[in-house]
Amino acid sequence: MKKVIFILFFTSFLVSSCVNGKKYNSYLQAKQACERWTEEDRIQIIRQNTWTINRRWCIEEEKTSQILGLQNTRKKEGLVKRNFKY
Repeated sequence: MKKVIFILFFTSFLVSSCVNGKKYNSYLQAKQACERWTEEDRIQIIRQNTWTINRRWCIEEEKTSQILGLQNTRKKEGLVKRNFKY
């Protein structure tokens, strides 16, 4: 009986999270995930001064409730690479 209740609860949780379509529960979690993503591609140039070059950055898109992860490539600037929905 406990297994049946657990399975029903777990299934309803999965269905509700799929219907919602959100990956992150809050703006803060989506922003932190995007910032972690930008850190993965950071390049440091060490000469007389230490420079940090980052080809990735995050912007908030309020209309769609998501943080967009943008990246410069050789061909295009500001290409959307990742979406962090909240």
